[in-house]
Parts: sequence; C-alpha cells; structure tokens
Amino acid sequence: MSPFTLRVVGSRSSLQVEGVTAFSAADASGRFALLPGHASFLTALPPGIARFDGAGVSTYLGHAGGILHLRGAHLALVTRRYVVERDYRLLAARLADILSAESRRREHRRANLERLEATLMERLRREEAR
Repeated sequence: MSPFTLRVVGSRSSLQVEGVTAFSAADASGRFALLPGHASFLTALPPGIARFDGAGVSTYLGHAGGILHLRGAHLALVTRRYVVERDYRLLAARLADILSAESRRREHRRANLERLEATLMERLRREEAR
C-alpha cells in the first residue's frame, strides 16, 4: 500500500508531509490508527496530541482540535492551531507554554472587558442623571 500524504492546515500556517505510514489520534469514540489502504474516514478531533510515522521516524502533532479527513492516500487535518515535534517532551513543554500564554491573554481580555463595562455603566448613569 502507498503511504499517505498528510496535510495539516492551521489558521497561520500549513504543513505537508509525504510518506506517512501510520497516523494515530483520538476522537469522541476513543483512540484510533489509520494505515495505508484504510477506507475513507472523517471525524472531529478534540484538542489533543496525534502521532504520525514515516521514514522510520515518529512525529507528534499537538493540535487545537479539528476535522480529520482521509480519502485515498490523502489525509488532511484542518485545525485552528498546531505544533509539531519529534520529541514528546519538547512538544509537551511547547504546549504548556502556549496554553499559559493563551491563559494570560484571556485574563487580559477579561480585565479589559470589565473596565469597558464599568466605563459604559458609569456613562449610562451620568446620562440618566441629566
């Protein structure tokens, strides 16, 4: 069987990998693996870590969830964000850094929204007092 071509499409970048001989990930039904010759396949992935093999090397793919589609020898993952590493520990560290930065950005946005809301409420009170 011919290996897959894996295409990962994110919001800021894309990646194409030729010669993928196995892909494993998890969806709502549990962990699964796709090998060359697998029937067409479509699933929604929750955020997680997938792995793909090719040329005797395993590579890890951290992703923000997305849609995975296999048709023939073409496997595609469309996701908002992804990170690729050959070393699982490096991937885990990068994901922890990304999650921490996203948490800080969310907190900053929340604080800005609270200030905006307070300012708007104060303006409404002043308008009603006139």
